[in-house]
Formats: sequence, C-alpha cells, structure tokens
Amino acid sequence: MNRMRIARGRPFRDRALTACALTCVALVLGVLASPSTAYAVGDPNYVVKVTDANVTQGQVFDLEVRLDVFGDECQGWSFGICHTDVLLEILEVVDSPLTLTIKNGNPPDFNALSVYDGGFTKGVLICFTGCAALAPGADWHLNTATYQALAPGPLTTGVSPCSTLGSPVVPVRVVVDGTTIDATRETGVVQIFFGSPPTIHVLQGGQGFGIYDPSNGVTSASVPMFIDESELSPGFPNPVSAFEMAVRFDPGLMTLTSVDMGSSLAALNGGSGPELFLPTIVAEGVMVDCVIESAGGGDLLLAPDPAEVALLNFDANPTPLTFNPFGIHFPLEFDPTIDPMAANSVTVDDPVAILQLSAGMVHFVPREQFVRGDANNDGLVQISDVLCVLDRVFSGAVLPCDDAADINDDHHLNVADGVALLEFLFMLGPDLPHPFPECGWDTTGAVDCLIYNGCP
Repeated sequence: MNRMRIARGRPFRDRALTACALTCVALVLGVLASPSTAYAVGDPNYVVKVTDANVTQGQVFDLEVRLDVFGDECQGWSFGICHTDVLLEILEVVDSPLTLTIKNGNPPDFNALSVYDGGFTKGVLICFTGCAALAPGADWHLNTATYQALAPGPLTTGVSPCSTLGSPVVPVRVVVDGTTIDATRETGVVQIFFGSPPTIHVLQGGQGFGIYDPSNGVTSASVPMFIDESELSPGFPNPVSAFEMAVRFDPGLMTLTSVDMGSSLAALNGGSGPELFLPTIVAEGVMVDCVIESAGGGDLLLAPDPAEVALLNFDANPTPLTFNPFGIHFPLEFDPTIDPMAANSVTVDDPVAILQLSAGMVHFVPREQFVRGDANNDGLVQISDVLCVLDRVFSGAVLPCDDAADINDDHHLNVADGVALLEFLFMLGPDLPHPFPECGWDTTGAVDCLIYNGCP
C-alpha cells in the first residue's frame, strides 16, 4: 500500500489507510509521540543530512536528503526539512530511486509527504511485515527537493532536518528493530551570491608526524600542502593556472630544511612540472610562488580531489622534546604577514576563485618502548602474534606498533617475519632481536611504533 500526496499548509490524512494500520505506522515512526519540538541530540549511528549548494538569486536548484546508517539496518524513517521561506521557495519534492524500490524492488508500504511554506515532512515504513529494510551504509539518497532562491546575495542560509513541522510534529527519527531512535541532524548550507557563483578552492595543509626517542629528541616531519576545489563550484573542476601560499610556523620548535614540489605539480607536462615553482624560506615561515601555465601553453592543474602542490620538510628542535614523554602538537598557519609581498591565493581563468584556508598540523610524538614479537600488544609473545603478523602482511591490517611485528628486525614487514616467529616458538630458533624479552627501544632503522601498552 503506497499513499503519497502533497498538501500545502497542513498535512494530509489518507482515509484509504485503515485506522489500525495508521495507528501502527504513527506509533512506530514516532509521529504521535510527544508533541514537544525541543531539539535532542541524536544517535550518531543514524544521520539525516541535507546537501549544500551555491546559487544566485532566482536560480532553481536541487538539494538531496541523505541518510547514514552506521548501526543496525532500519525499517523506516521520518523527518522534517525546514528552510527560511523569505529566502527560499520549495517547488517540488520527489522520492529517490532507492525510496521508490526499497521494498524488494517495490515502493514502501507507507510513504507520506506533506509540503509547507517553510519545508516538508516525510514518513516511510518500508514493510509492515518486516520483509525489507535499509542496510547499513553512508549517503543513502532518500529524496530530492527543488528550491528557488528568492533573496539577493551575498548571504548564507541553512536547510535543516527539523522536528517543528506538522500537527503533531514529525520528528527526525529512524525505526530500528521495531523501536524509534532520534537521528543526528546535519544542516545543508546554501550560499546565495550576487551574479554567477564563483569557484571555491581550499588551500589546506595536511598532517605531518615525527617520532622521536625521548633520550635525544631528534626527529623530522614532512607536511603536504594541497589545493582542493569544492564540488559546488560552477563548471567543476576548474583549471588552476597559478597559486601563492605563505605559511608560518614556530621557529622555536622546528626548522624548515627544504620545500619539495608536490606530486600533483611534478606530474604536469609529462613530468617536467609547472612553469615556475619558487619557494622562499625565512626564519618563521615560507612563501611559495607557482605559475602552472602562462601564454606559452601547457598543462593546468585540476583539483577535483586534493592535489598535492608542495611538501614542507622540518627538523625538530631537540631541546623541548628531550625527556618529553608527551610530545608536541601545533598548527601551521596561512599567514601573509610573514612578508609584505606574500599572499595566499589561487588563480583560475573565470570566474575568480574564492579561497578558503585550512591550516595543517605537525605532530612530534615520542617513540614507544615495546617487546619484539608482541604484535597484538597483549603483553605475551605466542602463536596469536604470528597470525597478527600475517594478517598485517596479507590484508593490510593496521597494527599499533609495527616494530613489534618486525620479528627479524630487517625494517620490512613480510612473510619472513611470520616464519621467524614460528621458528622461535616451535623450532628452538634464535632469540628475537632487541628489544626482547624485556621492554626497550629499537635503536636501528626507522621508528614505527605509536602505541604499545605492555611496558611501564
């Protein structure tokens, strides 16, 4: 049974639906629960969210309502989606192909839609007898709503999951194992611009990690820098022809030793790179000027995904790290004041790019003491550690302390480590390399042990 109508101003009640079924559906979806509209923090395993948009005044555009299911499968959902009616007008709401076929290729048993001046409500119960459900997954597309931007820009407004529409109000909930659960809500952001929306690029720093021995504090870290374009940019992706960046760091904590060209730039023009890549290092920061292409032609940089444009290589100042068991974590800053001529900008041909900045982080982390062979970090060296090592080798399992799984201390993780541990355990093989059998630091090769709980 699939009943769907659109009613402006007040919700509908379908008389064709039996009183018993209506009561059942209402109770399961929580529609007839408490009339209170107070906001409650939802279960993070279930997220109702709205997509974003960049538009101009008068433009007609679509937003999608999506559902994340990180917990058990759900048998239904309900929500309101609210907007500011003096800024946006809702024109249409349609079900996604997923919703239309969710009951084993058929429409759901109950499907209710009501549209108001300030939004719409939706209630779905997939199958009265529990014959179908929505499986765990991210970004399940439930509905598409069409709006028109009424207000002139520039301004920003939100389109939000809400529990304020309907009488009684329709809450933001999902049905799991026959019970209703309040869902987490994520607002969609609509930016209304004057004239055509510009492209939006993000200049962002990544994460750099340096692991040090607390006895001397010596380490280094490399931080990648990226350009990323928002999917909301008109004409996405748009080619970048040049950029500048100015990055500040704390010279008391580290020294910038070099700046390498990022992998995305180095791959341009058949591997010959951009026309100009010029880093200038000063005591407290670095400026990077890059001309990717000029009148002479050549490749331009596209950044539909984060494109690595530079790699900043730092040496730590050992003094604040020596005998420091906690480590130091601090941000980089995009700061043009390190030089009067510095800037942070991205250049595209048309329209002009709006730049958003996201600082990177540097983490200097103390190396851990560990016992070689205790790959699963349980304080014992036994056959379960062999399985853990092989799982790391063949399936890429993440280990908290790779050094403990490097049984033969050759600075590589492979089948030979599993064999060496088997020989030690069952064939009277040689003792494992230091540190074994007591806790200690690995004094050879690369350091790769972030967490080990078996040592005091």
